[in-house]
Amino acid sequence: MKRLKYFILFLFIYSVFSSMLVLADANRDYDLWYQEHEWFMLKAEKADWKVLKTEQAREEFIEKFYTARDSDTFTYKNEFQLTYQANLEKVRKDYSNFSDPRRYMYLLFGEPTLKRSFDEQAVPVSFSAIKIKVGRGEIWIYD
Repeated sequence: MKRLKYFILFLFIYSVFSSMLVLADANRDYDLWYQEHEWFMLKAEKADWKVLKTEQAREEFIEKFYTARDSDTFTYKNEFQLTYQANLEKVRKDYSNFSDPRRYMYLLFGEPTLKRSFDEQAVPVSFSAIKIKVGRGEIWIYD
């Protein structure tokens, strides 16, 4: 009988703490979502996000966020959301540092047509005779 009481107490404690861990993980996912989208949000959207308390309210905000940026609302798919999320997967893998400007270029424009890497060399600017000496860098060219 004593073991049964301890077992029930253990189950109760486990259920309380496991639900707290699940809530912490959910908040962490929303924090990451905000961090990955904050740079692209309007000031009003940032203010609206910060007052949201429930998971349902955050999900509704995310839906409205992507719907507002959908270029063709008559289709079943949200083309912006699909493209952004595909680009985001690549960015998470290749440009995990949030301060890397390539991260934001890739999110906005996708894969560049041409990438040119250089390491301490003179680079011509605007097809003129001006040369600028730079350290290590990369130039992305889009069509």
